[in-house]
Amino acid sequence: MTVATNRLIDFYCGTGTDHRGRHFADLVGMDDAQLERTHDFIQWLFPTVTTSPFNPDAPPLDATTATRLRADPVAQARLREALLRMLGFYGFELDDSDPADPEVVRGPAFDSRSRTWLTPGNHNYRRLSRMLASLVVLGRRPHADALFRCLESLHRSRHGGEIGDHALSHWRRQLS
Repeated sequence: MTVATNRLIDFYCGTGTDHRGRHFADLVGMDDAQLERTHDFIQWLFPTVTTSPFNPDAPPLDATTATRLRADPVAQARLREALLRMLGFYGFELDDSDPADPEVVRGPAFDSRSRTWLTPGNHNYRRLSRMLASLVVLGRRPHADALFRCLESLHRSRHGGEIGDHALSHWRRQLS
């Protein structure tokens, strides 16, 4: 395992920090305004197999790291915590009372929160892409599917013009 991989596992399991010395709790504890203006946290909360061009200091997942994070109950609980935080940022809520068939729905804050991110070409679409890909590789495929279904529903609704076919297709590819 590489040093970078150890950093990611340590961060996700609560014993390490990201490249700026922030702990997992620091990132999920950011308020919505901080999340909107900070662009180097999502790569740590939702790691993927590719290095981010926006934050090359965040280590990508390799097969060993992904396997360890999928098997670690603490890491899985933190992944769910990160998902809940980001869903709240977007104005969504999660019902995963049946973990095999979770549902992501618009919450009471959706109308106000969506004004921040639901605009054509918004940078948050990249964050959503990363979240989908990370959830799949880290063993939360049902949650990724639930998030995609919610986004697809937005696309079919009055928000189709804001999201666009390109973004929806890109999100769909993250599930494969």
